[in-house]
Amino acid sequence: MTKIKMAVPPRHLKPKRTKLSQTCFCLLLFALLLNFGGCKPKPGPIQPKTVTAMPVLIANCYPKADPIVVKKGSPVTWTFSDNTYSITFEQKYDLNVSPPLNITPATNPTPTAPGSLQWDSSNAYTDCSMSTTTGQNAGCYYKYSIYVGNKVCNDPGVHVIPGGP
Repeated sequence: MTKIKMAVPPRHLKPKRTKLSQTCFCLLLFALLLNFGGCKPKPGPIQPKTVTAMPVLIANCYPKADPIVVKKGSPVTWTFSDNTYSITFEQKYDLNVSPPLNITPATNPTPTAPGSLQWDSSNAYTDCSMSTTTGQNAGCYYKYSIYVGNKVCNDPGVHVIPGGP
């Protein structure tokens, strides 16, 4: 019977790339653990949304407030003197229901006086988003476009929150 002897190099003679790859693996593993197991800040108290004071001035195609925050049922009023503006709400769907529900405001803001537009939020939906920290209704955000003639010059939004005027 023939014996075969295998020569195993001593540990200190291992190739350098093996040590390098082991070091890289350990560093990568450490970075992943640090990323996933990092400290998370303790959530603070939820600050109520501050309702926007009316009217909102539009100047040079930009509203003074963006987003506008209003309680359901309160009118949103825009005023302007530098140009003649019109406002159109963009299509909005509530994706929390199946099939998605079209909740686009039925009417766009209408002129109430020269240099003024108003939108009644009475029929707006307020239950299309929930707060992830409190689980309470957080309201709906309605994006709108401001026009000068046929040209869109800005696209801010109105956030309708639960509550009454």
